[in-house]
Amino acid sequence: MASSAFDASDAQPDVEKQLLLSDKTQIVTSFGSVEKSGIQKTPDGQNLDEEWDSTQYDMSQITSWNVFFMMKGAAFDNPGTWWAMACATMLSVGVAAFTHLSTYSLSISPATVQKMGTFLNVFVGFLLGFFLSSSMNRWFGCTNAFLQLLDAVRSMQMQ
Repeated sequence: MASSAFDASDAQPDVEKQLLLSDKTQIVTSFGSVEKSGIQKTPDGQNLDEEWDSTQYDMSQITSWNVFFMMKGAAFDNPGTWWAMACATMLSVGVAAFTHLSTYSLSISPATVQKMGTFLNVFVGFLLGFFLSSSMNRWFGCTNAFLQLLDAVRSMQMQ
């Protein structure tokens, strides 16, 4: 046999043979993420790294006014959402101000605006239909490919 440059002292332990819960005192601070550099805590000392499970909630909190101040796990916890809402609000206020202050705003026919609104409703409906059709075709293709993979694995196992 050819000699290998691989030395037994350089070998790392086989992870397949290691116990999953070998050491109860070992604390894992990250799950493979390079960005995390320790445990983050809130000012009142609660751990922010705990995973939130939607099946574990306090019903007294959800049925009270405190529900409006729960931000962890909500859509409004994302700064990008706030930025997008601010940009959309500034754009709509700007368009409304421009339309109101325009000298040609009185010459716009309400019937024309209504026709344009009807056209846009139909157009958006068609676009939504195309999107749903392509999404369903993609889902169908993925499930068929997954089933073919399972069939291939089964046929390899039968050999």
